[in-house]
Amino acid sequence: MAIAIDTISSAGNSSFGVLTYTHTVGASLSNSLLVVSISAQDSNHANVPISTVTYNLVSMTKIRDDVSAGNDVSSALYYLLNPASGANSVIVTAIGNVKVMAVSSSWSGVAQSGQPDAQAGTETANNSSSAPSQAITTVANNSLIVDAISSQANRTAIPGAETTLGIVAGQSFENFSAAYKIFVTAGATTMSATLSSGQPWAYSAASFSPAAAGSASLSPSGSLSPSAS
Repeated sequence: MAIAIDTISSAGNSSFGVLTYTHTVGASLSNSLLVVSISAQDSNHANVPISTVTYNLVSMTKIRDDVSAGNDVSSALYYLLNPASGANSVIVTAIGNVKVMAVSSSWSGVAQSGQPDAQAGTETANNSSSAPSQAITTVANNSLIVDAISSQANRTAIPGAETTLGIVAGQSFENFSAAYKIFVTAGATTMSATLSSGQPWAYSAASFSPAAAGSASLSPSGSLSPSAS
């Protein structure tokens, strides 16, 4: 069963610390997934991490966060299997007074257990290259890879194999982007981007395996139904 994109939403907060926005999950999605890619930025390094993310008041699971220590940027990924359909609130709460930016994406055709099947990230003291990249090794063929890049410089390009999910900009030094690709053959691959200059960045990535053809699928109500191949 092929993974397919449903909807994309993006937002940035004007009042620091908490970001609330609406994401709409399509009705009757088979084997659905919601991923929220996040950036948190501030000059107070101790205040960077995200504390909670909810969708429709349901707690989402943190995959990872990657904090570029001393460089004011943090990226994170959260996910929820079988999210409720319809227009519902995503609430991202940060630890402290930080600028929060997020891109959420919903998907169909994703296996409903064992997710994510791989994850990776970069969190070093001096991520100041203009060409951030993150290696990740997928487990299954035709896996979905979603990333999050929190950076002080703006993103100017990504490789042709990747597709932009969203770009959110705050002030000139507050930039965030998320992208995805479907990686056909399981194994090692790299997500990457080009920035306008060599400024600090943090990078998170995760991969999600597809549902098997003919497997049972969960509707948002939790009932089982046969899925199409």
